[in-house]
Amino acid sequence: MPAPNDRAKAIYNSYSTDPLITGYVKNEHAVATFWKHEPRHNIDVTPQLKYLRELQVPVYALYGKQDGLYSNEQIGELRRVIGTDRVKYLDQCSHTLFIDQQALFLTALSKWLK
Repeated sequence: MPAPNDRAKAIYNSYSTDPLITGYVKNEHAVATFWKHEPRHNIDVTPQLKYLRELQVPVYALYGKQDGLYSNEQIGELRRVIGTDRVKYLDQCSHTLFIDQQALFLTALSKWLK
């Protein structure tokens, strides 16, 4: 993250001492190994999302802009399919948006779960 907020810094700094984290073995090669062996890098789930919406199953999405997994166009399509109010595309967030923007993450969940 280019500019993590103070809360995110505190959470990341706790990684070396938090027993919930230190008790797990971190595999530095996990992501690279996954992509090396996973043939389906770009799966289009749009038909499944449309089907879920037809069934009136609530679908929500939270993504970090700095994650790099999805383009602005893909997020726009997701908004068209599941609804603009059901998608949060958070700035200053990587893959761990629940840490990078914890307050915004919790606010979105609280709103959606009501």
